[in-house]
Amino acid sequence: MTPDSTKPLPRVLSYIIDTWRVLYPIFYAVILVLVGYFCFVQNDQGRDFSTAVIEDHYSLNYFIKSAVALLIWSLSLWYSSRIVLRLKMIEYKNLEYTRFLIKWLPRVLGVIPIITMIIALFAVRSTVPDFNHFYFYVYILSYLILGVIVMMFLIYRSAIAKNMNIEMDPNIVRFTPQQISIRDLLSTGVTGIVVYVILMINLILFLSFQLPVSAQVATFLHPATIVLLGLSFYTVLFAVIVASFNLRKSPLGIAVVIYIIFISRFNDNSVIRHSNNLPAPKRETVQENLKNWLAARMPIHPDSAKYDTYPIVLIAAEGGGIRAMDWTAMILQHLDSLSPQLYKHVYAISGVSGGGVGSVFFQAFYRDKSAGNLNFSPYTRDSLFRKAIGCDFLSDVTAAFIFQDNLQRAIPFAIPYFNRNRKLEDSWSFGYSKHLQQQTLEEPFLQLWNKDTAIKYFVPNMLINGVMAESGQKAITTNLDIRNDSSGLFDDEIDVIKTLNRDIPLKTAASLCSRFPLITSGGLLKRGDTSAMGHIIDGGYKENTGIETAWQLMALMRPYIEQMQDSFKVKLPVYLVFIQNSEIASPNSADSLKPVTILPDITTILSGFMNAWDRRTPTFTGLSTKVFNESKLKDAYRFYAISLNRKSVQLPLGWYLSQTAQNYIWQEASKVAPNKEILELFK
Repeated sequence: MTPDSTKPLPRVLSYIIDTWRVLYPIFYAVILVLVGYFCFVQNDQGRDFSTAVIEDHYSLNYFIKSAVALLIWSLSLWYSSRIVLRLKMIEYKNLEYTRFLIKWLPRVLGVIPIITMIIALFAVRSTVPDFNHFYFYVYILSYLILGVIVMMFLIYRSAIAKNMNIEMDPNIVRFTPQQISIRDLLSTGVTGIVVYVILMINLILFLSFQLPVSAQVATFLHPATIVLLGLSFYTVLFAVIVASFNLRKSPLGIAVVIYIIFISRFNDNSVIRHSNNLPAPKRETVQENLKNWLAARMPIHPDSAKYDTYPIVLIAAEGGGIRAMDWTAMILQHLDSLSPQLYKHVYAISGVSGGGVGSVFFQAFYRDKSAGNLNFSPYTRDSLFRKAIGCDFLSDVTAAFIFQDNLQRAIPFAIPYFNRNRKLEDSWSFGYSKHLQQQTLEEPFLQLWNKDTAIKYFVPNMLINGVMAESGQKAITTNLDIRNDSSGLFDDEIDVIKTLNRDIPLKTAASLCSRFPLITSGGLLKRGDTSAMGHIIDGGYKENTGIETAWQLMALMRPYIEQMQDSFKVKLPVYLVFIQNSEIASPNSADSLKPVTILPDITTILSGFMNAWDRRTPTFTGLSTKVFNESKLKDAYRFYAISLNRKSVQLPLGWYLSQTAQNYIWQEASKVAPNKEILELFK
């Protein structure tokens, strides 16, 4: 049926209706294209891939792998859209226009991913002041050539097939709104072969990502490649679903949603893993530990005091994904190399999210170094540590999220192996053991102190801060018995080790402060071997600096410090050092604010939560400075912040950093130099 050509409005409406009717069956492809745009243009982690591409010569190998995956996704979008449109009956008002859409929309969808990658490169160019112009234009040109080749292939495919004596249906059959059955489609010469090959490739892809971290399949491909392959996988998967069912008439979609919701009561695979089934070893109270910690450094009731003053240092490590992890670990390593005696003054570390993970990495390194387990020269040893924390930790967790953990949603019972958090934990442990030849992150958490009693009190205590999603309480993993104290300062917090009554792997302890939902899942905490209590998520949801827990510990320690100053005949001031990776807030930043104008009733909900979450750091640092440095308490307390300068570089939140970003963080860490007065105190 053709609309009245003399009336423009009906004609325009007919075009709009025909466009929607053709788009509707392949709308899954449009959504996936938008997801791809978000991943590589709007998302910091995806933008880091583009940053690496235009900055680093080493990225050629990565670029080639990702370009192949990009080509696979582009062809998957085009071919799956073509197949779906052939299998669906499409109503129309204008036959010629509908044929035009059936012919060209899949082709356009096929080249959009390539255009997206070009946009991504241009998007990061302004944030990289000293980017390599040669690589930038080479890769832009490479994408353009790839896009042209793909489009030319799609346009001249029939002629190419004819020259190769491959039988194809004529255009009037291929680009028709009339429906063809799946059986007839698969029996049509080359089409059936191509469909089976595509399905087989995706099956092999799916099975490959079920292998353990040690197989290094994911890290060989790298994150961007995995995301592109994942988009290709879901393009084919959704195409199969859309092609097999009439979703407008079938209740399948609703039935699947109901099924997934129902079985979610039984298939939670996020249970926190234990080191063994033995009860957790007894832990010291803060009072006992502090006394033994001081006794390991100086005699009790000395005839002549060895020290007039012995500073006690608490460190708060701010969250922020891998940038916080690398910044925290590199700062601790740099300070230790700058003044080896300094780290002996560190009593405890309060870590959140990436800051907690970085602290765990350095603690493992420091214990192994102190125990003489690292048989390398100092330079090689430090270099290997930086390589360990600079590993690609994103690929395995991304692959598990795309290809593995989502399968769990369809299985009515829990398979812990499919949990993506475990892949992240395993990648941390594998990276550490690969470079430093030690299985330290596989060891029980409490073994970090108990394995070698000679250095037990020279490895700082740890308070790893997560949050119980169901209650909003902090869930703290620590080697100290923080609840066994009359002060009640930690009575509202959940002691993870006490609740589990089990020790857990060190790598798992690190993950219990860094489980940001969607990227990873919460960790299911059980009361011993009995009932489930709730899910531990990223500690940054409650307080992202680690300072709050450090304050609580300082207050708990205060009466014991007063007692021990008399016992040890020494002043014991407490220094709080804050390792900050968030941007330093400008006092005048409010002057440049502009209101949201699109759907403010909705957008202000998310923006308000996220911006308020990011804005807590200035409050904590400001209060700490005023209370400890500018009041009567300054003789007993001090506060110092070590901040990462992020003005000249883009650093993502995920679990992968380009070599350029890693080098920048190391250069910034190397610039940190405490003044001489501070160093004199820490001798």
